[in-house]
Formats: sequence, C-alpha cells, structure tokens
Amino acid sequence: FADYSDDELVAIVDRMASDVGFTVPEDTAAALGAHFAGVPRTESFGNARYARQVLERMITRQAGRTIALPDPTRDDLTLLTPADVP
Repeated sequence: FADYSDDELVAIVDRMASDVGFTVPEDTAAALGAHFAGVPRTESFGNARYARQVLERMITRQAGRTIALPDPTRDDLTLLTPADVP
C-alpha cells in the first residue's frame, strides 16, 4: 500500500474524530500535519492504523487536560486542541 500524504492523514483523523463526536479545529489540524510530517515512513508504517492510534492518544490527552476543569462545557469535552497532539 502506498503511504497517505500528511494532509490525507490529517483528514482521516478529522473524520474519525468527527465520527465519535470530537472537533478538530484548524490549529489542531496544522499541529497534526506537523506531527505526521515528522513520522518516519518505514515499511512498517501503518497509514490509517497509525492515524487511528494518534487519535486515540489525542483523546487520552484531551481527557487528562479536561479532567482538571471545574465545570467543563460540552465544547471543552469535544474539542481537540494542538496540546492534545502527541
């Protein structure tokens, strides 16, 4: 399989995030693009599997970030920020 481009990987994460109720704003998409640009594309690179793993890590980081909020809003709980990008 050919590797997806960085932009295609960002789009995959965006779609998967949207499917489970999360929002990926432009600044987060830019941070994702930079993340994917820095990933070595070896023979074991998993394309969409890797994108899914990145999203899972982002959701975990987002949960850790929002747990400290005293009264989180719906937006707080569904927004993925650049800080959530591994």
